[in-house]
Amino acid sequence: MVNRVKHPILFFGLYGIVFMFSVLDNTNTLTAETSKNPKQLYSSILAVSGLKQKEDFAKGFRSFGNESIPYILNLLDDQNYWNRIAGIKGSEFFRNQDLNSKILQLYKRDHMTNSESKEFLVSRYIELETIILNQIENEKDAGVQKKLLGLVPLPIPNESKLFLISKIKDLKFANRVEIHSILKSEIKLGKSAKEDQLFLRSFLDDPILRIPTLEFIEETGSNEDLNIFLDIIKETSSSYTEIGPSLRAMQKWGSISIQKSNYETLLQNAKEDRTKYMSMLLFFNIKSESLRLSLCKIATSHSAQEMRLVAALSLVYYDSATNIPCLERMATEKIESAPNPTLGDLAIGILTFGISGFKKARDESNRRIHFAERQTTINSHLNYLRKKE
Repeated sequence: MVNRVKHPILFFGLYGIVFMFSVLDNTNTLTAETSKNPKQLYSSILAVSGLKQKEDFAKGFRSFGNESIPYILNLLDDQNYWNRIAGIKGSEFFRNQDLNSKILQLYKRDHMTNSESKEFLVSRYIELETIILNQIENEKDAGVQKKLLGLVPLPIPNESKLFLISKIKDLKFANRVEIHSILKSEIKLGKSAKEDQLFLRSFLDDPILRIPTLEFIEETGSNEDLNIFLDIIKETSSSYTEIGPSLRAMQKWGSISIQKSNYETLLQNAKEDRTKYMSMLLFFNIKSESLRLSLCKIATSHSAQEMRLVAALSLVYYDSATNIPCLERMATEKIESAPNPTLGDLAIGILTFGISGFKKARDESNRRIHFAERQTTINSHLNYLRKKE
């Protein structure tokens, strides 16, 4: 017979410890369930170890009515953030100004309870609307003010809408861009009137709001707006932040001839590599001899590997053996140890429509896999062209 328990003392000792903690947890549960007053329940919440248990226990405060409020306030002030979260959960059953005020302060300053306090405040926004707007009005810290603006729900309630409109017009208000974003979100949900769109578009010449307004027009406008963006593309002094949405607008609404002529000009004359890079990504299927020559020059001699790579990929769409010398460098080149941060982030931003979370996925492993895949495409086309010679 095989003796499976080689150390019986250790075996029973471990089970004894497990049993002891099981009894303790059960004792805490019984204490919470049979609490005769909020003080006992408060003590049970402090004694229990798990966050879920603390939250479940805190729901018991509703049984004791307003007598519970001092103890919930104590939880909201506790040094242990799990106890503060339990306090927020316990507050859900009360309509009390002190609790609301305390949780609003937690939301402003306590990042450990941010999601729970925000959920609580958003669920009561209409009740707290005037208070929250007053907090936004008087908050001196721009970061905290922006955070408070994040509580405004969609569709935007009338009082808040009037407040936001007044503040976006106030040139001294720190978070005008954030308000623009909130108003834009409501419009994109189809929850606003036509005049709201015209109102946001009116900030096109505002130096602070020009870029978000251009982005708004590109996202919600029509081909009637194309000339706004073409003028920006043709203006040599335009910044890249202006050109970005302008290129996307041209891709959506511009004819092939418009795209081709502007793409040719940008590859030859654009001041910033980012502009050339974005153009190559957006208009890779546009072809001409002028473009081919510009792409060949970039693919063979540009200092940034990412620029050379994208130019070579654009040349894959040309079925001409004259491109063989243009592709040979990138076909055999080793990946550089570090990517150009501006161009790398730009590529991912464009391919994922600007969703910032995707940028974090560009770890070293994915970068190398992506490079190898694109280089394989270049090599495959290069071999095809060589067979044609």
